[in-house]
Amino acid sequence: MDRTDANPGASLAGERDPVVAALSAVLFTSDLPTGARPAFPGALAEIRAAARRHGGVGGCMERAADGGRDSAEARRRMEWAREYARWFSARCPRRARPA
Repeated sequence: MDRTDANPGASLAGERDPVVAALSAVLFTSDLPTGARPAFPGALAEIRAAARRHGGVGGCMERAADGGRDSAEARRRMEWAREYARWFSARCPRRARPA
């Protein structure tokens, strides 16, 4: 068993897109059921609520890195969170960074 298998949150370190990594962590710690695919307004509300509940994205990242528990369910939840974060991120307009 490698580190990613033992700790579902460890896979976030390898995510190339920092927005997807952050969204994955927030979704992992959210109250959304694993496998849920809410429409944009509902998902955004859940993302905001989870981030607030855990003290921001950093708190969500810490919880996701802890992995919650070493189980098949935690791995499934992280897989769902990453997949949904990629889908969600691809459909959300990103703000341009100031030059």
